[in-house]
Amino acid sequence: MPLITAIKPQKRKDFFNVFLDGSFSFSISALDLISQHLKIGQEIAADQVALISDEALASKMFERTLFYLSRRPHSKFEIETYLKRKFSNRAKESVFKRVILKLEDYHLIDDEEFTRWLFEGRQRGPRAKGERFIRSELYNKKIPKEIIDKVLKEEGSPDWRYIADDLARKKLSHYKNLGFQEKRKKITSFLLRRGFDWELVSSIVDETLKDR
Repeated sequence: MPLITAIKPQKRKDFFNVFLDGSFSFSISALDLISQHLKIGQEIAADQVALISDEALASKMFERTLFYLSRRPHSKFEIETYLKRKFSNRAKESVFKRVILKLEDYHLIDDEEFTRWLFEGRQRGPRAKGERFIRSELYNKKIPKEIIDKVLKEEGSPDWRYIADDLARKKLSHYKNLGFQEKRKKITSFLLRRGFDWELVSSIVDETLKDR
C-alpha cells in the first residue's frame, strides 16, 4: 500500500500537500487532514487515496466558490461554469455534483433569490435597464422562464416610464451641441439598447425633446 512520506503546508493558509511514496499525491485542508487522521508513516489503501483525494478536492472547490460568491450573487449556471473552468482537469463529474448539492443544501445556490437580486438592482442608477434587457440577461444565465415570471409577478411592475425618462434626461445633457434629429436618434438608440419597449421609448423621446 502507498505510504505517506511527507505532509507539507501550502502557501495558501490551512491547506497541505500530501506525498505518497515520495511523490505529490493530493492537497487537503487542515480540517480534512485532521478528520481523516492522516500522518507521516501511515500506509493507505489505493481506493482510500482516491476517496480522500476527491473529498479534499470537493472541499477546495467549495471554499473557492464561497470566495466567488462573496463578490456578488451568482446563478447556478454561473457557479457550474466557474467550477468547471477552474477544476475541469482535476475533478470527476461526481465531485462537481457533490459540491453543487452541498451549495444548494446551504442555500448558497438559489436561482429565485438571484433573479430577485438582479431584477431589483437593474432598476436603479445610471446603468438601469428595461424589462426586455433584464429578461434577456436572466435567460443568458440559464434562469428558467417560470422563475423569472414568478419573481417579476411577485415584485410587481416597476415604473418603467419613470426609469426610462430619468435615463433619457440625463443622457440628453451629453448631446447639447447636437441637432434635434441627431439627439432623437441617439436617445432612441440608447433606450432601445437598454431594453425598453419601442412604444415607451418613442413616447419618452418625444417628451424629453419637447421644446428643445
